[in-house]
Amino acid sequence: MNNHWELAGDFLYMRRAEVQNKTLVKNADKPQCSGGCPNHKVIDTNDLVNDFGFVPGYRVGLTYIADPANGFEMNFLYLQPWNARKKVEGDQSLSFPFSHADYTVDFHDASVAIAEYQSHFWDLEFNYWRYLSPRRIDYFSISGLAGLRYFHWDESFKLKMFNPPDHSSYDVSTENRIFGVQAGVDLQMNPTRWLSWEFFAKVGGMVDHCEQSTFLGDEDNTVKLHNFEKQIRQIGIYTDVLAEFAIHFNRYINFHAGYQFMFFSGLALAPEQISYRTNKNAGDRVYDDGTAIIHGMYAGIIFTF
Repeated sequence: MNNHWELAGDFLYMRRAEVQNKTLVKNADKPQCSGGCPNHKVIDTNDLVNDFGFVPGYRVGLTYIADPANGFEMNFLYLQPWNARKKVEGDQSLSFPFSHADYTVDFHDASVAIAEYQSHFWDLEFNYWRYLSPRRIDYFSISGLAGLRYFHWDESFKLKMFNPPDHSSYDVSTENRIFGVQAGVDLQMNPTRWLSWEFFAKVGGMVDHCEQSTFLGDEDNTVKLHNFEKQIRQIGIYTDVLAEFAIHFNRYINFHAGYQFMFFSGLALAPEQISYRTNKNAGDRVYDDGTAIIHGMYAGIIFTF
């Protein structure tokens, strides 16, 4: 069918994974590991990312099919923020592993530590499709695309250390505004007129305008040890892979479901900005070599008109 539109809506259920693991809190009273090595870690960044779990979201898309060989597409994807929180207590035995223990008061010999991590993602893309063989007609249909993409990725990290009667915090926030150029290929199999399978892969290069702001306080946050904002531009890559099946009720409506996997490199992730060093310029830069994964299931419907 030529010169028509397709309106798509999907429900997403996805998880955020992958982060550089860093120790956040140690407990001096925790037993050493079996080999006798000092292993007093009670909170690290992997603990928080593993607690993110799956969050809901949605994707809406509009496609214009000009003729059997050409199409134009716009998609918007939004996911609810991931949140994680971990709290530990100790008998004035908790500490953040600064390179010099006497660098702070509240982050050493603390009684309570609370780590919180939030990550939020959405994206927008515009694509030109070239259909090399007819979709939903041939048993195998191959298509290619080229397009533009924008990702927005915000993160915040906070570590609170309670050393009664005071408590202080290590706060980091990052923002990634990512512009990408992408290409992709799609293989569709149509065993019957009402059922199809699809395998789709995109790869892109990106420029990330990333920012970070950091605050490290001490003595009930009355002393500012770190308080700065930095921004840079970074080049990275991303991939986006989908596997999908669809049931075509008629020429106007189809139901589809699938699995999607996205990988990113060259990100500024909030917990990776923290520094154990205690010199004057410690942490006073944007660490932009982070990698992250988003993956999960989706299901939706397409209306053709």
